[in-house]
Amino acid sequence: MKTIYLSPHFDDAALSCGGLIWEQIQAGRAVEVWTICAGTPRADVQPSDFAAEMHARWQLSPEEVVASRKIEDSAAMEVLGVQARYFDLLDAIYRQQLRTDEYLYTSDEELFGGIHPGDRDNFRQLAIRLANALPDGEICLVAPLTVGNHVDHQLVRVAAEQLSVPISYYPDYPYTRTYHGSIPNLVPEGWERREISISEEGLAAWQDSAGAYISQISTFWKDEADMRKQIEIHSETFNGMTLYEYPYTGR
Repeated sequence: MKTIYLSPHFDDAALSCGGLIWEQIQAGRAVEVWTICAGTPRADVQPSDFAAEMHARWQLSPEEVVASRKIEDSAAMEVLGVQARYFDLLDAIYRQQLRTDEYLYTSDEELFGGIHPGDRDNFRQLAIRLANALPDGEICLVAPLTVGNHVDHQLVRVAAEQLSVPISYYPDYPYTRTYHGSIPNLVPEGWERREISISEEGLAAWQDSAGAYISQISTFWKDEADMRKQIEIHSETFNGMTLYEYPYTGR
């Protein structure tokens, strides 16, 4: 069986599942991470004010943001020893209405709200692309549970659920720190929680892979030491690593 982790952004799979991915690789499992929103915005398109504010904060152009984050992600994947694949869907802050070029998400409230009606074609197209990309043989997708309600996480989950393959869900870290209480409402009825132990070596690899995302450290943590401590706390909270699965999967 091949396990494919769907990562909405460059860091989601590593931050949420890095320890488990490392453990599976060490056990000889076939594992890949597919990052969905890895597309580069066109240089000749004026970004929204919302996106421009972010670029100013990061002191990077849109092209530099994607390029630098992909370098970080490649380093994280190397730590975990996992093969990465990148799709070219634009991040939510860059997506526009097809007919009007109006930006779909122009505030934090919209970014963490519902999927914009103008985005529906994107998740339909994503479902088709994922279906066409799936390799032959037995497959399990591991998709975001959508803790935190980020629209890109929602879009990836909805697209994954259109496919005729088994799905497991991972709790989205670091959103679990703030929205842990929302998890029961996000788990499909009848699905079960499966706890998977993570070794000390797996935890260290998880922390090391998170440390590769240098641009994100100050966004989510005080510093690298705080990041490492918080991931340890997260792992303890979820008894190593938790996936949510339909009972028949037996994995």
